[in-house]
Amino acid sequence: MYLRIICTLICLVVNLSWHTGHKNYIAFGVAYAENAINEALEHNNRGVVWVRKLYYDRAIDEYTKAIEINPRFTDAYYNRGAAWAGKGDRDRAIADFTKAAQLGDKEAQNILRKAGIKW
Repeated sequence: MYLRIICTLICLVVNLSWHTGHKNYIAFGVAYAENAINEALEHNNRGVVWVRKLYYDRAIDEYTKAIEINPRFTDAYYNRGAAWAGKGDRDRAIADFTKAAQLGDKEAQNILRKAGIKW
C-alpha cells in the first residue's frame, strides 16, 4: 500500500521534472512521500499507546490524523474502529471496520463477517 503511494508520487514528480527540466523535483517528491508515510505511522503508533492507557478519545484523534495524511491507511481505520468499540460506539466502530475491510484488511473483514455485516 505504501509502495503504491510512493510510486504514484514518484511518477508524478518524474512527470513534472520531465516538463520543467528540474531533477531536484524527484528527490523532493520521494522525500515528501516518505515523510508523509512516516508521519501517518507515528500518529497510528501514538494512537496504539493511548488505547493501551484506555484514553480512547486521544487515540481516535491520532488515528484520524493518520487517516487524514493517508486515506488508504487500513491499520488506522481498523485501530480507530477498535477504539470506537472500546468507547461503546458500535456504529462508528462498524463504519471504520467497514472502510478497513473495503481497503482489504482481513481482520476487519473477519470481524464484520462474524457479526453478519456486509462490507
